[in-house]
Amino acid sequence: MAAKEQQHFSGALPFGKQIELSSIAGPTYVTAQSLVQQVAYLLSDKIWSYSPETFDLDVSAQAWARSQEKNVHGYSPRVQAMDIRSGAGTAALGYIFSKDFDVKRRHIPQAVLTSSSALNFLRQALDQLSLLYGVGNPLVAHVAAASYDGSQKGALAADYISSMWLAEDLGFSLISSQSAHESQHMSLLATLLAQDTPVLHTYDGVRMARDTTRVIDILDQSGLRAAYDNIHKSTQADDYKHSTTEGKVLKTLKAFNEELGTDYKAFEYYGHSAAETVLVTFGSVESSLAAQVAEKLANAGSRTGVVNVRVYRPFIEEAFLKVLPTTVKVIGVLGQVASTQEVGEAGIRSRLYEDILAAVSFNTILPETPEVRDVKFARSESWSPQSVAGVYHMLAGKPLDTMPQSELAPILLVPNSRNTVLN
Repeated sequence: MAAKEQQHFSGALPFGKQIELSSIAGPTYVTAQSLVQQVAYLLSDKIWSYSPETFDLDVSAQAWARSQEKNVHGYSPRVQAMDIRSGAGTAALGYIFSKDFDVKRRHIPQAVLTSSSALNFLRQALDQLSLLYGVGNPLVAHVAAASYDGSQKGALAADYISSMWLAEDLGFSLISSQSAHESQHMSLLATLLAQDTPVLHTYDGVRMARDTTRVIDILDQSGLRAAYDNIHKSTQADDYKHSTTEGKVLKTLKAFNEELGTDYKAFEYYGHSAAETVLVTFGSVESSLAAQVAEKLANAGSRTGVVNVRVYRPFIEEAFLKVLPTTVKVIGVLGQVASTQEVGEAGIRSRLYEDILAAVSFNTILPETPEVRDVKFARSESWSPQSVAGVYHMLAGKPLDTMPQSELAPILLVPNSRNTVLN
C-alpha cells in the first residue's frame, strides 16, 4: 500500500510527483498548491480538508502526515479529510471548542484546505466560528478558486465570487495570491492575519494552483518559522492591539515587508503615472494579466493603469484612493458575477463595483470624482491579454478596430468575450 501511495500521480503536484517537505526550499519547481500546503502543514495545529475528489488539494499534506513529518511546533499535525455535504465543518467546530482541547495549543492556527465550490456547505460552521472567534483558535481557510462550470459539462471555472460573498456576509478577512511565486507569502500573511479575524486566502484553482513553476525565493522550514515568529512578535505592541482591523492589516503588511524585503500592499498600482483610464481587479489571472497589459500600454504612451486588490476584506478605502493617479477620469471595475445571466442583468452589480463606487463617491482625496463603470464577467470567463486590452479600449470610448497596433505590440487585439459586459 505504501509503495502505491508513493507512486500517486496528481496534477496538483510538481510534474505530477510527490514532493518531500524538506525539499521545498530556495529555487525549485513547485505548484502553488504545494506551497499553500507547506505553510498550512508547518504552521497549523490541524488541517481540515474539504477537497473534491479530483482536486487533490491535500495530497502533499496527507503524505507528510503519514510520514510523521513535524510542524514548527514540534509535532505532526493531523490532516483530516472531510466529506463535502450539508453541515460540513461541524467536526472542526467540535474539535476547536472541545472541553478536552489542549489549551496550550489555543494560539496555534487551525487550517482549512478547500475549494470555492465547498464554501456553501461550510458556511453554517464558519458563521458560528466567527461569532465565537475570540475564544477559539485562529483560523485560516486556503480556498482554491475553482468550481464546476454549469454551462460547460465537466469544465472548471475560477470562482472568486463565492469567497467574496462569504467574507462580506460573515466578517472574514479576504486576501488573494496573484501568482504561484507569491502563494507561499500570501499563505503566511493569511496565517498571521488570522490572530485577529478568521481569514480566507484565495487563489486561482484552475490553472495557477496546478501548474508546475520554478519559484526562486521559497522559504524553507526554518525560514518560514523565523518569519512567522518575528512578524508575530512585531504585532504584539500596544499600538497594534488598540488599532482598528484595517490598521492591524496595514501594520502586519508593513512588518511582513520589513521582514522579507517585499513590497506587498493592500492595493497595488501598475501603469502610467498620470493615467486617465484605470481598471480595478481581484483574482489571480485577471490581476496578473491586467498588470502586464497596463504596463505595455503605458510604455507605448497610453494613459492607462490598473489597481490590483490584494486585501479585499477589510476594504481599506483610504489605501485604495491613495494609489489612484489624481488624473484618473474613468475607473473600470473588473467584477465577477455568478453567471452569464447576471452579466446581462442591468440591475445586478458586481460586489467589487459596489465597494469601488462607494469609496470614490465619498472620497476627499481625488481632485475630481471619476466615473466608475462595472465591467461584469461570469465565472466561466477566460481572460487573455487581448481581451483585457479590449476592455481598456472600450473604457476609453474607442471602437475596437481603431486601436493602433503599435500601441499594443506585442499584444494582438481580439474582440472582447461574449461573457463580459460594460455597464
